[in-house]
Amino acid sequence: MVRIQRTDIGYLLDEIAQSLDISNSLFEDAEKKYRAVGSWLGEGNSPLATFSPEIYPQGSFLLGTVIKPISDKDEYDIDLVFRLSKQSNVL
Repeated sequence: MVRIQRTDIGYLLDEIAQSLDISNSLFEDAEKKYRAVGSWLGEGNSPLATFSPEIYPQGSFLLGTVIKPISDKDEYDIDLVFRLSKQSNVL
């Protein structure tokens, strides 16, 4: 019988978690894209600009628990919040 040490189990769990996580480049690419959308919606010529739009992640992307796609052809989703600020001079 092979006995597994606690340190071995910790190492294995860490390796499994790392193998399921998305790469830094996928994370940075997704972050860059949703921030660009938020910036575009907040530009001066946008009808939403007066509401100071914000886009930020929630759920697994915010918590850092996104599971990577099985292959490069697969996709993953990101839960985002789209927030508009109410202006006092707007009805």
